[in-house]
Amino acid sequence: MARHGALPALGPVLVTGAGGFIGGRLCERLVLEGVRVRALVRRADQAARLAARGIEPVPGDLTRPDDLPPAVRGCGVIFHCGAWMGEPWTWEAARAANVEGTRSLLDASLRAGASRFVHVSSISVYGPTTADPIDEQTPLWPLGPYRATKIGAEQEVVSAHGRGLPTVILRPGQVFGPGDVRLSGLVLRWLRRGLPLVVEGGRGFCYPIYIDNLVDALLASATTADAVGGIFNLADADVPWGEFLGSYARMAGRRMRSMPAWVVRGATLGMETVGILTGRPARGHRADMGYFLRRSRYSTARASAVLGWHPRVPLAEAIAATAAWLQEAGLLDRRNISV
Repeated sequence: MARHGALPALGPVLVTGAGGFIGGRLCERLVLEGVRVRALVRRADQAARLAARGIEPVPGDLTRPDDLPPAVRGCGVIFHCGAWMGEPWTWEAARAANVEGTRSLLDASLRAGASRFVHVSSISVYGPTTADPIDEQTPLWPLGPYRATKIGAEQEVVSAHGRGLPTVILRPGQVFGPGDVRLSGLVLRWLRRGLPLVVEGGRGFCYPIYIDNLVDALLASATTADAVGGIFNLADADVPWGEFLGSYARMAGRRMRSMPAWVVRGATLGMETVGILTGRPARGHRADMGYFLRRSRYSTARASAVLGWHPRVPLAEAIAATAAWLQEAGLLDRRNISV
């Protein structure tokens, strides 16, 4: 494991979303690096779990601005991993956490004199673009509450940078690895139910990134001078959906089913129609088809050149580690493991 000797010298750091997958793994790594870690958490059980690992929990919520100044006070680096993840599925909830919450955290960080603000965004901001390559200059696609508010959060970060806060924005692909119950859990549930996982055989590309490789990029973003003001794409590889999700099918000992594009188009048209009739945001759009069928390259050249970042853990090793964790967590039948 690479060590970042400059990190302890930064003083205490704050991690939002520390009760989640990315923030939790980042906290563990920071402690190993000898960094004093403060974590913004919403629930008492999360606070107790983090405190047992030597992390200082601070009760708070991104949607309550008054909670944030005490959390950032005295911290050099702010790692903003917290975000709205889809519940409740409303524009109001998405804006409150992703846009207004990010703005409040940025304002508090500016007032506290933070030395750096590292913001975790997402590949989703590009939407179903078919641009090739997809690089940091590719136009963004604000379709739906999650994508639109992640873009809105980035705009708040850029604005704060213009007001004097040193910022970095990361756009990781599909994050997976030990501790992930969101992506891995969803895929395994669909496999057990015999539901189709891929479109047209899964020939389109996805852009997975192993959690420890993402954490490497987070640490590099906090310690690399030239990173300030930058936006960086992150992914381990451009991999066909069928290959990546097929690894989960092998873990589970299940057949991976595919569906034709016309089925997805029909389903997403139905979602759009329901959204119009109910006044609620649709959970899918016909344009999303490009997300599953595109074969564009997701360029990480800038992260390589500026951050010195490369995926330290190879994809095959990352998938094997994920399978081992899923088995240990009781989410896989050990008799079916084959990666």
